[in-house]
Amino acid sequence: MFLNIIPANFAYQIGDVSYDIYLFVIALFLVSYDILRIYNLLLEKSALANRTKFSFNTEWQRNVRIALKGAFGVYGNYINNPYLLPKSPGLREAAGLYNVEEFRLNNELIPYSKSDPDRWQNVVFEEWGTLSVQTALPAPLDQARPGVKNLADLDRVYESAGNTGRHFYTYTIDSTQHTLHLE
Repeated sequence: MFLNIIPANFAYQIGDVSYDIYLFVIALFLVSYDILRIYNLLLEKSALANRTKFSFNTEWQRNVRIALKGAFGVYGNYINNPYLLPKSPGLREAAGLYNVEEFRLNNELIPYSKSDPDRWQNVVFEEWGTLSVQTALPAPLDQARPGVKNLADLDRVYESAGNTGRHFYTYTIDSTQHTLHLE
């Protein structure tokens, strides 16, 4: 899989090439133990399953096990709290694609048109405080490379990076006035 991803990242200049190569080297290391079994399977020969059982009897082995559990716990926290996506909550149970049937600009009703640069055609609400809008006016290509940074929600451009078809906004909810403030 990485042999397809790495050239694609080079071609589209995504900027994650070194990280992908790093993951590829790790994958090679993990597969190296079973490479003969995989080779035999590809040649449709018999391949015996690995029946190795790990036992943690000594104190240092138990300490290694505890350290690995801790590492996976930290990784699990990372999965549940992704750093590239905004952290602000979005509208509850509103995530999805919505076609804009009625659109008003300065309280003037604008009929549906595929060519009107101001009229919204559809809106996508994310599970977090981000929405994207499609209009007839194409969004300029966002050439930002988000990288691995812990930024403020407004500066997290992971969703819009490399996207030319939608306009992305961060929003806050004003529940007293029943409005969304887009930025």
